[in-house]
Amino acid sequence: LLDTSASMQREAVWTEAVDRMDELIDELKPTDEVQVFTFDQSARLLHSFDSWREASETERKVELKAKVATVEPSWRSTDLGQAMITAVESFRDALEDIDAEVPAERAVYLVSDMQEGANLESLGQYKWPLEVDLVQERVGGKRITNASMQLLPKATGIAELQEQVDRFRLTNDRDSKDTRFTVAWQNADGTPASQPISIQVPAGETQIVNAPKTTTGNPAPVLALDGDGEDFDNRYYQSPPIAKPLRILYHGDEDPDRSSAPLFFFKRALIQTPTFKPELTLKRPTDSVEQIDWSLLDYLVMSEPAGNTDMAPFRSYLEEGGRGLFIVRSVNSVAALAKLLEVDSIPAGEAQVADFSLLAKINRQHPYLQGFSEARFADFSKIHFWHHRQLDISGLENATVLTAFDNGDPAWVEVSVGKGSLLVFTSSWHRADSQLALSTKFIPLIYAILTQDPSAQSSKRTYVIGDAIPVDPGQEKTVTLPDGKEVTLEQNAVQFDQTDQPGLYTINDEVKSLTVAVNLSSEESRLHPIETEKVKQLLKLDREPSEGGAEESKIPQSKLSIEEQESRQKIWLWLLYAVLILVLIEIIYSARCATPKATVEGT
Repeated sequence: LLDTSASMQREAVWTEAVDRMDELIDELKPTDEVQVFTFDQSARLLHSFDSWREASETERKVELKAKVATVEPSWRSTDLGQAMITAVESFRDALEDIDAEVPAERAVYLVSDMQEGANLESLGQYKWPLEVDLVQERVGGKRITNASMQLLPKATGIAELQEQVDRFRLTNDRDSKDTRFTVAWQNADGTPASQPISIQVPAGETQIVNAPKTTTGNPAPVLALDGDGEDFDNRYYQSPPIAKPLRILYHGDEDPDRSSAPLFFFKRALIQTPTFKPELTLKRPTDSVEQIDWSLLDYLVMSEPAGNTDMAPFRSYLEEGGRGLFIVRSVNSVAALAKLLEVDSIPAGEAQVADFSLLAKINRQHPYLQGFSEARFADFSKIHFWHHRQLDISGLENATVLTAFDNGDPAWVEVSVGKGSLLVFTSSWHRADSQLALSTKFIPLIYAILTQDPSAQSSKRTYVIGDAIPVDPGQEKTVTLPDGKEVTLEQNAVQFDQTDQPGLYTINDEVKSLTVAVNLSSEESRLHPIETEKVKQLLKLDREPSEGGAEESKIPQSKLSIEEQESRQKIWLWLLYAVLILVLIEIIYSARCATPKATVEGT
């Protein structure tokens, strides 16, 4: 087993591994047979037993060495456990001389740095056969300083509206002699993008650090570490920020420049963030909606629609998975709400409020309101509602009250409509209704409602080596790899899975370009070696043979030919007949012995 995982990228370690492989090949005796697997996340057969047998005795070692010389370490993580199981199981398919008086010895030679980041999970339930020896050929024994880092994900949702600082986790190896490192941003071509910062981390410890500011103020794609002895894991890549379009249709008869209109405040609440770019379209009740491409719409807002408004297209949008907000600014719009929800009527009236109402019950577990569980956003007690509409929602199926006023009337209600949902506000942020638009809660609330889609799948922008990057089918695409090479994807491709090297991958088609980051698995930076005894204990190689001398999980000596199998089956068949005959004789004999003897009268 030859380890080709990312931790073997260290030049001295890989050279030592190849040299040790050559030594093992030279040590093979003429009677030995060998096959070689390379492994990282998976095991691959490099040279089989059959290939070894088919080659002449003088060419075998030369041929195998030539194959080993072509192998290079990958950037993938290490599934050491599965590789060891693959090697052991391959013995089951190995043919050998069944006439040999002594069964062939079996051994797995493991050439690896045996770093503790390797995955051994699959060995937990596996019984390693006692007749298979494990020889750990550990390489890279010389320990030098290694440190690693990972950028921490940025906060999303309401917190995204606040100014955020890039932070990263810096971990120093427990055997490191150096404790001071420098970190700086770099451009894709390796040129500096920030001033370096100096960080001191004791051996075996981890620190969370704020990343330096870039010289341009714009994000840079590479965070680089300097000061340790291993360079293979000293770059962390991040995808450039791309704001996703957030297409909103606002249906209402309002002047966007009139300061008292709800649209005035709504429009100003649409703040572009690193992940969302709002695009607002206004449609008045008299405007036609026939030209709207509903499939491109992300959100629908309806403010005081008239009762005679055709609700069919809006209903269809919601049923197909769309999301919307309906603002009940007066009792007059309740008829339009009933049509939209396809119910005969919704009992409603203007609430009688003596002074003002407050929001008393807030479901902060709902995706729209989760962000308000933080202390800085949690207090709604300063928002006064002077007017609201009382709606009897008992006749609405799948209706959930998200917030209620202090008198118990529903304030914000979510109703399921087909695959989509409609959020109903029984009061508005119109200045005649409430103080909501003037509150610090307004922009976070609107942002949360528009962006926190409970049914949406989160878009991943940072991947690990071996991950597949999803792509939209329909157009032929070109993928530029980190080393500059280009790969073409067919039109019907739904993913790109050739993420074999760390760096930035750029996916281009005729319409758009997307750049995503692919990073090394953090487990590959854990270079401290696994203790030899720990491996033996995990495999239970120190266990005793079971009672009677039999060994557990014993591997069959060889695969038998059909003729041999039939021959052995006949022998067992005759033995079975003999046993049955002996049993029958014993039964007859026992029956005779059990018959009582006749007694003679008078004796």
